[in-house]
Amino acid sequence: MAIRDTVLISTDPVSVDDLVAIADGAVAEISDGAWRRMQASRATLVSALDRGEAVYGANTGVGHARDMLIPPERMHAMQQDLVRMHAGAFGPAMPRDVVRAVMAARVVGLTRGGAGASPALARMLLAMLNKQVTPVVPRTGSVGAADLAAHAAIGQVALGEGYAECGAGVVSGARALRDAGLRPLTLGPKDAIALISANGVTVGHGSLVIRRAVRVLELADLVAATSMDAWAANPSVLDPLVQSAKGSPGQEAVAHRMRKHLSDSARISSPRSLQDPLSFRVTPQVHGACLDVVHSTTAAVAAELNAMADNPLAAAGSDRVLSNGNFQPMLVALGFESVRIALAHVTQLSDRRLGHLWDGAVAALGTKPPDQLSSPGLTSGLLLRYAAAARYTDARRLANPVTLDLPALDLGQEDHATNAPAAVAATEDLLDVLLDVLAVEALTAHEVLAGDTQPPPGTGTAQMTDALTDAIGLLGGAPTSQDIHAAARAALVTLGVDTE
Repeated sequence: MAIRDTVLISTDPVSVDDLVAIADGAVAEISDGAWRRMQASRATLVSALDRGEAVYGANTGVGHARDMLIPPERMHAMQQDLVRMHAGAFGPAMPRDVVRAVMAARVVGLTRGGAGASPALARMLLAMLNKQVTPVVPRTGSVGAADLAAHAAIGQVALGEGYAECGAGVVSGARALRDAGLRPLTLGPKDAIALISANGVTVGHGSLVIRRAVRVLELADLVAATSMDAWAANPSVLDPLVQSAKGSPGQEAVAHRMRKHLSDSARISSPRSLQDPLSFRVTPQVHGACLDVVHSTTAAVAAELNAMADNPLAAAGSDRVLSNGNFQPMLVALGFESVRIALAHVTQLSDRRLGHLWDGAVAALGTKPPDQLSSPGLTSGLLLRYAAAARYTDARRLANPVTLDLPALDLGQEDHATNAPAAVAATEDLLDVLLDVLAVEALTAHEVLAGDTQPPPGTGTAQMTDALTDAIGLLGGAPTSQDIHAAARAALVTLGVDTE
């Protein structure tokens, strides 16, 4: 994917790709129409306050203090206090690209016209993004009913507090702003809630994980095709007529990719069996279903990104400010729960296929002289099989649901949450598991093909096996299993599939 220089956030829907581009370093700009929509939303809020209405988080407390009215002279000071009191996260810092994605998601959310925020808030977040001021945001803090603690950590830096990463390294928020030529922000009524009551972690991190999932699934198709070649599997399972009979877009896309990888293969022209084990035979169905689930989850993330998911809602052009529950990203959370289950099935197939290949390769070893058994090229895939099996158990554990694991909070006022950030993070962890197992499957298929060079394999298969041969050869000496596995993963990246 080419690096984009600029992303314009307009009144049109913003795509997941747009958000990822900003996370990767693109400059973000806001269109005139989007600025006007924010100003109209702000006018809706100000009118409600002028009429003396109680507006949650503006002239009232929050959470269990929701019905407590705030004196006018305390309204501005309370906004700064709300950011500080919600900065309750801890643990290792989120990666820089994730924090940028969180900030970008909140900028997009403000431009949708429902937050009632001061345009100065969006202007500050935009400036921090474009001047490379990246707040230090601890990973643990959100239960998925708006990512309050993470957004509060970002808000602290906007106020000139907290810590941020910039050209000078990790420094105080005050210094980061000063070095970037920015002045600390003073929040107006409801600005704190507009900033922190949002799902930037869920949407931002989720966008990055979804991008990675698509790429890893492309790699899974290549590895599976290589295993089919090594096994001399029956190619009828990939026939376009079979795929069209099912009516699954993902399945058809997977089969099409696998046919391309196997093009010109002489090995599958004379398959060993009429019907292979299911781990070979249902690869398009399983990988394709996973791809379809990933695409549906991408749509859910895009919808959440472009939603007016603000509480209270001060919709541009309306004369009402309404308390609501739009901050609950339930569809996104359920989407990532489903993605993990689907990825676990892809991992299971990989483990099953490499098991069949391993059995055949080990049987073949019995016919080789003992002095050949220590060759790294000969045993590179075989010695990792048990580690792959252990890794597969991690996939099963990570596939377990997490959205039902939370207690009631805040004196029972907050008695439901989605745990969406945990669902996203577990999905990323499962992608790592899948990559580990795929690397072992690829090495095992390479082992079989290296010992049986005729008939020749397919185009994509040959590219993969050549890359693995070169990677293992560069290790020299007596490489450890860790060296071999790391080399295999690196070799997969050289094939043009970016899995990091």
